[in-house]
Amino acid sequence: MQLVADKLAHAVESLFADEIKYTNNKIKELLSSQDVVSHTEIAASDCLHTLLEYHVWRLCQKTFVYEFHKYRESLSYPADPLSSKIFDRYVNTIDKELISKWFAKYDCLRKMVTQSVINTCSFIEDVCGNFSRDAYLLLSEGLISKGSRIQSIMPLESDPHNGSKVVLCIEFEPSKKILYKPRSLEIDILIDRLFSDVLEFDSLKNNSPVAQTVNQGDYGWQEFVQHTPISETEASDAYYNLGLCAAVFTCLGATDLHDENIIFNGVYPYFVDLETSLQPAYDRSGHLLKELMEETLSYSIAATSIIPAKLITIPRNVLIGAINTPYPQKTNEMVFTFKNQETDAIDIAKENITINRTTVPITMTSNKAPDPLPFQENFLSGYSDGYKQMMEKREHIYSLINDIECLIRVINRPTVQYYFMLDACLFPENLVDDVTMNQVLKYLKPSKLIRDSETAKSILEEEIRSLKTGDIPYFSLNTNDTRLYSGDFISNEVFDVSPKSNLIRRLEKLSQKRLLLDKRLIAEGYSEIRIHEAEHSKVEHVGYQSPFFLDVLRKMTNNNPNPLIELIISLSITTESDNPESGWIGGVYGNVPISYESNTLISLHDTGGILFLLDHLANYEIITNDSKYSVIYDQGKRGLKSLSNAFFPQLNTSQESIISGYCSIDFILNHNRDRVRRIEQVVSQIQFEETSSGDVFVGPVGIGLTLASFSDTPNQVLKKLEDKILETNILNTDGLAHGNLGVIWAQFRLAYALNNTLRCKKLFKKALQITFPKNINNVGWCNGNAGLLMVLSEMAKVLDEQINLYGLAKKSMILPEDGPVDLSICHGAAGVLQSLLFSYDVSGDAMYLSFANQYWENVLKLANNQGFYTGEKNRDYLLGYFLGWSGVADSALLLKKYNNGDSAWFPLNLSSVSYQRNIKEGIECAH
Repeated sequence: MQLVADKLAHAVESLFADEIKYTNNKIKELLSSQDVVSHTEIAASDCLHTLLEYHVWRLCQKTFVYEFHKYRESLSYPADPLSSKIFDRYVNTIDKELISKWFAKYDCLRKMVTQSVINTCSFIEDVCGNFSRDAYLLLSEGLISKGSRIQSIMPLESDPHNGSKVVLCIEFEPSKKILYKPRSLEIDILIDRLFSDVLEFDSLKNNSPVAQTVNQGDYGWQEFVQHTPISETEASDAYYNLGLCAAVFTCLGATDLHDENIIFNGVYPYFVDLETSLQPAYDRSGHLLKELMEETLSYSIAATSIIPAKLITIPRNVLIGAINTPYPQKTNEMVFTFKNQETDAIDIAKENITINRTTVPITMTSNKAPDPLPFQENFLSGYSDGYKQMMEKREHIYSLINDIECLIRVINRPTVQYYFMLDACLFPENLVDDVTMNQVLKYLKPSKLIRDSETAKSILEEEIRSLKTGDIPYFSLNTNDTRLYSGDFISNEVFDVSPKSNLIRRLEKLSQKRLLLDKRLIAEGYSEIRIHEAEHSKVEHVGYQSPFFLDVLRKMTNNNPNPLIELIISLSITTESDNPESGWIGGVYGNVPISYESNTLISLHDTGGILFLLDHLANYEIITNDSKYSVIYDQGKRGLKSLSNAFFPQLNTSQESIISGYCSIDFILNHNRDRVRRIEQVVSQIQFEETSSGDVFVGPVGIGLTLASFSDTPNQVLKKLEDKILETNILNTDGLAHGNLGVIWAQFRLAYALNNTLRCKKLFKKALQITFPKNINNVGWCNGNAGLLMVLSEMAKVLDEQINLYGLAKKSMILPEDGPVDLSICHGAAGVLQSLLFSYDVSGDAMYLSFANQYWENVLKLANNQGFYTGEKNRDYLLGYFLGWSGVADSALLLKKYNNGDSAWFPLNLSSVSYQRNIKEGIECAH
């Protein structure tokens, strides 16, 4: 299709021959007005043609295909993919007369192409004029050499903004290259000064990560940085330096620093697109926990794109990041592509294609991408050093930015949305006139980024105006302003806080606590790489656990869970108010389409379960006479209520789960009461639904299991649940969480609460018939022997049955021989530990406590030597209860309490405090 693109460009140039001729003469004249360098006669003219070809082709290709088929049909020829006869004939007809006919037929196409030609001619004139005026300055700065020759001027792959402007690379003989950027480079100058004059990192050896820059107001020049590979022995230094820079850019608030915007020259990173390095903000008072958590994420390293993430702006199953997997990533993407190219059946169709993506800024001398996993500690070390230096040099940085005033870019919506919209506009039927094009553009809605609806509408009008010229909309604002600019357009005030004020606020908020939060996010990013590498390599466990969590784990013993407990508490986010609220950003798990946004994961299964840990700590304070845990517990309860009001505004299906949604929140907050009315309300809702009874985690089974443990739950509610659960079909598995054991457990609780002792005994016998194989795949609480141990221990105690469960306990204690250990509550070691301790609690048999100590000692040893994960393989950063560190910490704390002769309530038993106390003491608690 290159021939078609070239012929279309020449045809348009012929149509605008006078303008093109004038521009070619003008740019030669402008380049000749300086005597620093010489130039080839055609370098600038070739650049003009290349730019015109690019713009004409992207704007006209759909029209070409459509008009070709109209031509073919007029000759009564078939759309034959085996023939190119008519295609070749039509291509030969491409000239200015044909383009004129198109323009007469498609008025919007005429306007777009005409504007693009005018813009491109003006742009290349500006570039040549600016170069000639700046030549001596560029020479004095060492960016060009006296007597060298301009060999070529080439556009780079950048979006067309502000009148079809793109980044250009000017190449000189014998060897130099410089970049022309059609925007202010004042922010680049500022960041260069920050690194060179303020931070002065020894490891960078006076190499600022910003290329040498000359800023000239609304445009600027930059040195072309050549990518060079590194040796294996240099990789640790490269990742350390990247960590240093990552910390600085995180503190500044930079975004969009993904793999394509970073170049490594040896071990030194260069950041080549800094136009979004400062950002405005909306005012967040800090009194609302939800907003504080959102701000915390936006102020974190997750916002920079340096650590790998799935983003909404690109195919969501591909990781984008400066640190990334070294292996190709496959993604299926719907894109418009040519089919049957250069034949009589040529077409443009949207189809699902597979893309292999491998983009990493660091390469080795072997021409391979390095595996970043062995260098996580180097990156963390650099990040810590860089962050601490930013905290130490705050006052100096304030003085540096005191007089800054320049334009910075604000991304109003994902650029891909603009491309999709422009793509739709360029179908010929939409190019007829403004009416038809507006029918397409009406689907572009006001940006959700803009809070004020009227301002959002005016900005939308500017976006549409820009798209109608064939441009990708580009918005910026002054560092001291809160209004958006685009060409001559100026919006009303959009943000509450200007970029400069926001930067000052960000610097004021730097703290060791925020550094800890970033380290947890870094662990999350590296886990994403491990998961991809495991899939690519067809191995279950890659290794290279996060040093952040591994260091804490190594400090733990059977009677010392405190390092992990203190870390979890340190990772809380707390509002500043008279009644502060606390919450946690616990980490994303599963195959979700976006990374790091785990604010809403507040159920019992996730960070809501942290309150059980705090509850146990607060109760422990009665002995230690220290109130700090009671304070954070109260803050956590207020925070959970606040977040549940924000994220669960109405009843929904997730409410029917005792571990997620509203029901789990009510269980967390009311487990020490005798009744939970809100969960009872769900029973009426689900009684007549034609859905399955679910399992312990989802549906009536779990609701019934838990409600039956609250002594004041009305019998009619329990009876409705019992009737609903009796409808349950035999499940495909015998496990506790999702299988028949869980159903039997719930039925037993309900029968006991309803004084049906005979049924309880039958269900006990039924549970005794369930067995799981003696292997590592069947040890867990949710899926195997540990769950069976807890259920049988409870049933035996309630029915006063004497039963020896030592064999079952030992089957629960099996650990992998040489692989990583799952530490989680759900189906890992922490759940086994709670089951062993629960059996000890209800039976009083010290053998189970001995088992628990022996088991946990082995678990810690194995985790330190062979690796670990929490719930999902290769994930080690989750803070939640069922699949994360808070469940591990709580189980370890329970062990410590029982070793000290204390007793406790077991969250994993999914029952009320009074129920557990009553069955332990043998007190009748039926209704």
